[in-house]
Amino acid sequence: MEVKTTIEVQAYADYDIRYTKCIMVSEFTINVDDLLERFCISRGLPKPDGSGLPDNMLSDTTDDFIHYLKKEGFKPLKTKEVIFTD
Repeated sequence: MEVKTTIEVQAYADYDIRYTKCIMVSEFTINVDDLLERFCISRGLPKPDGSGLPDNMLSDTTDDFIHYLKKEGFKPLKTKEVIFTD
């Protein structure tokens, strides 16, 4: 599959640590801003860019967006994780 569009979906953990929840890819060229706006409007979210959500909605909305991307034909990109620690 030739990848044309890549979306990195990020989330927040405890202590406001941001992490990558998944990377979704599509073989089609897709306007990501339009895709996000359609998702937000379909869910009745306050802003069409996904900002301004209350904390109690962040996790569910992130999971809903990943599910929405799958319905739009995106597939998760398999990655390997490497961590250097002390």
